Amino acid sequence: MKQSNVWTITRKGIASLGSRWFYVCIYFLLIILGLIFSVFYSYGSREEGLIEKAGVMDLVVFLDQISGTTNHSMLTFLAIPLIVSIVHLLVQYQERSNVVLKIGSRFTLWQTHAAFAVIVSFILTVCLLFISYVLSGLIVGFDNTWITKDSILYELLGDKQLFSSVVPYVSTGRVLTVVFVTKFLSFLLIFFLALFLKRFIKNIAIIFIILLAMSGLDRTGMVPFEFFTFFASLSLEDWLHPVHIYYKCFYLFVLSLFLYWITGLLYEKKDFLK
Repeated sequence: MKQSNVWTITRKGIASLGSRWFYVCIYFLLIILGLIFSVFYSYGSREEGLIEKAGVMDLVVFLDQISGTTNHSMLTFLAIPLIVSIVHLLVQYQERSNVVLKIGSRFTLWQTHAAFAVIVSFILTVCLLFISYVLSGLIVGFDNTWITKDSILYELLGDKQLFSSVVPYVSTGRVLTVVFVTKFLSFLLIFFLALFLKRFIKNIAIIFIILLAMSGLDRTGMVPFEFFTFFASLSLEDWLHPVHIYYKCFYLFVLSLFLYWITGLLYEKKDFLK
């Protein structure tokens, strides 16, 4: 099958979700709003003086690695449920007998799944960043307070010299670029992991529980290193040492590539007659 047909089938797969995309958008918007207000609720009661300094970047990517619209909480409550559901619907559509016969090969079928994962991950990342930034900006203003001394970042650092060294790395463009890359790679990782699990587990609820358990285990610190959603989140330490961000991006990319490769091998042996 020609490569152009892979994209044609992928587009049809996206279109096959039909009206479900409306519910995806509603869920997406509600969770983003919830994550924004959770920052004020969580930190407003405990550190009132600190939260009053909150700017648009704090709501988008709070410095505790958990809160904000693009950190660990978003991956747990938005990305995992959404992507697992989309993967389930994708497999239901693209692995029907008539579609499989039209595709003609196991390798091409896997390529359509992978192309779908890349495209939808990109779309979700763009939507996440745009909606998060706009809603947060409408609530607290669009000024990047991180580059000023009247900010949560400065308050947490408490060191003028250290703050001066960090400022070049937290400009609006740099922060949004870093968030875009890390979130795209994290969405892609969740997609490929869900597709990998779907190869063995038919029940969507079990896959959902496994990924949530992995996300929760990552946060508890019971494992001596970050390996999943915590690795895809950003903290104050990452902005202090930008090399950490490159390391995280490399890890997410390599792990996604490995899952793409191993799941592709599994699809080569998949029996569609069962």
